[in-house]
Amino acid sequence: MFLSDHATILDPFRYVQAMASAFTSARGRVERALVDALEHAGEHWIVRGAGPAASATARFDDVVVASGAWSRALLAPLGVHLQLESQRGYHVQYTGGRTLVARTVVLADRKVFITPMLEGLRVGGTVEIGGLRAPPDERRAAVLARIARETFPALADLPSRTWMGHRPCMPDTVPVVGPARGHRGLWIATGHGHLGLTDSLNTARRIADGVLGQVPAVAPEGAQLLHS
Repeated sequence: MFLSDHATILDPFRYVQAMASAFTSARGRVERALVDALEHAGEHWIVRGAGPAASATARFDDVVVASGAWSRALLAPLGVHLQLESQRGYHVQYTGGRTLVARTVVLADRKVFITPMLEGLRVGGTVEIGGLRAPPDERRAAVLARIARETFPALADLPSRTWMGHRPCMPDTVPVVGPARGHRGLWIATGHGHLGLTDSLNTARRIADGVLGQVPAVAPEGAQLLHS
């Protein structure tokens, strides 16, 4: 099947950097900190952890939990329980080989995705339910590399590296986007599975509209969370 309007981002990190730059240009501020807990204090939220933005003196009217597969651990102490699990995916990144394909190619019989990137060719696939703590299983990456070389023999002599990433997934594959019921000012944006980058823009719009009061600020009665 050929999808004529299929788009590919050659460098996701550079794409995210551009968004951060646009945010700071609009007088936003980006701070990096390790956050391990959220606390509700009156009308405000306190972010606990390490770093200038994560201290008892940092109080916020609204907090958005968009921590991927780690969102569950931050929300559980607040009584917000997500049936969220990591679908661990493996990647092989070749240095070079980018011109072997002009767009993302899916080997449908192998469930393997091959994508041209700025620095070379990326091969990704598989789903592993192994939690957040278990080390990567390099055998899975080796299978992807073997399939890639069988499909494109020109990759055989190219250097490569591998890694494993966490895809935050809900049982029904539908992301959780919106307010946490019973916790005014607490917003959730997680569970996007394999489509985090794809769904990021509309998720941001939905959350921004909620924070600005353009959609209901509380979840519907009988629903702990608002799904989108």
